[in-house]
Amino acid sequence: MAVSTVLLNKENCYHEVFYPCDNVCGILGEKPQRELEVNYSLDEFQIRGLLVADKHESMLITAHTSAGKTIVADYIIAMCLDNGKKCFYTTPIKALSNQKFEEFKNKYDSVGMMTGDTTVNPNAKFLVLTTEILKEMVLSGTSSLKNTGYVIIDEDHFIGNKERGRVWEETIIGLGKKN
Repeated sequence: MAVSTVLLNKENCYHEVFYPCDNVCGILGEKPQRELEVNYSLDEFQIRGLLVADKHESMLITAHTSAGKTIVADYIIAMCLDNGKKCFYTTPIKALSNQKFEEFKNKYDSVGMMTGDTTVNPNAKFLVLTTEILKEMVLSGTSSLKNTGYVIIDEDHFIGNKERGRVWEETIIGLGKKN
């Protein structure tokens, strides 16, 4: 069974976290396993996201721009790298992949990028790539996906989009079949 938790923060901003209930429903009141170096209090949706990641479960976080979704992504990336697992971070466009690659290569040692135009360090433990590239990897059954800890899909609002949503949907379905 999946649980959807709708949360409003102090500014009445809407956030939602979807996660499977089987292993995660008892997490409320727990603390994340990893220490975070932030100079602010985390919102409830961020805490839930971190706790779901600690349980190695899938989740979908929906929150407005600048709500703090990246803290959950950073937590997951660090967790994967510390555990010797691969992590993939997808974006809908090459420009955003380039931007995220520049941002992440200043934070992490083993970062690569794959877009339709550019490939940098494709054997890195952490890859930033367009969703279309990941879809092709999933459909081709490449061994590059072995030992994957997490796939982070940025801009997931494309799911259900008549023009491009199919890429996200096929990727997610294909990833589910691999695990």
